[in-house]
Amino acid sequence: MEKSDLHGIFYNEEYLLTVTKGYVQLNTNIETDHKPFFPKILWREKYEYEEKDHLIQISENLAVLPTSDFNFEVILILDLDQHLPMRRFK
Repeated sequence: MEKSDLHGIFYNEEYLLTVTKGYVQLNTNIETDHKPFFPKILWREKYEYEEKDHLIQISENLAVLPTSDFNFEVILILDLDQHLPMRRFK
């Protein structure tokens, strides 16, 4: 996998992850009345790419676990106990 392979938009029912050449942004709709949208920004950080064992650190606070087909889905790791499957939106 290369650094540019993760550029895109990934989502599930509660989170929207945007990965660009320059930044990573994680939005949520938790505790909002706008469920089809993701108005609350949790993190906006510089995009980094560092492979660590089976994880890829994409910013200071966010890491992903690639699935067998990372073109369609990754697992976002917010902390050690919370793994969130997210599908790619194209």
